[in-house]
Amino acid sequence: MMYCVGLTGTIASGKTTVLGYFSDLGISTISADAIARQITNFEPAVLQAIRNYFGDGVFLPTGELNRRALRSIVFSNPKKRLWLENLLHPLIKQQIQAEIRTVKTPYCVIEIPLLFNREEFLYINRVLLITADKATILTRIMTRDKCSKDDAMAILKSQPDEESRKQIADDIIFNNQDPEVLRESINTLDEQYRISATSVC
Repeated sequence: MMYCVGLTGTIASGKTTVLGYFSDLGISTISADAIARQITNFEPAVLQAIRNYFGDGVFLPTGELNRRALRSIVFSNPKKRLWLENLLHPLIKQQIQAEIRTVKTPYCVIEIPLLFNREEFLYINRVLLITADKATILTRIMTRDKCSKDDAMAILKSQPDEESRKQIADDIIFNNQDPEVLRESINTLDEQYRISATSVC
């Protein structure tokens, strides 16, 4: 049985950076966000369902999904966000499990932003939460999305409560530091996870 670490955290907490650090250490990584992007790039049935529900306004003239337009809608409309999650999440979970079966490294790290309940992800052995203070997250959102502080606050406000993630987390990293401090934290966890994976498998 593959030892799986679930990586979670709010938007702009540094999950993608952490996933990259694990990859640098030779660990297989799986990204729910990357899978979602792949599904919404190459699955015609999914794209048609999105068009039927949201309309042509969330598509570019090329026929590609206008992710910025779609994100703006779902961040401000919980009902529509739930509809999109119900469409994509079963497909994402199915692909995650398919990718786990191909892993050859001692353990794998799976980035799952909406990891709140272990019962939905029974294959997760340990949960790693990446978090940061509100000011840091707002700055990162504004830089990444080139948006105003008000827009960044609206995006952050749409995120689920961090406390629910903390309640199931086995390990928590506060990513307010410089990248090298973060990397050292990941190196330490990697050593621990390799030992845990050996004892489980």
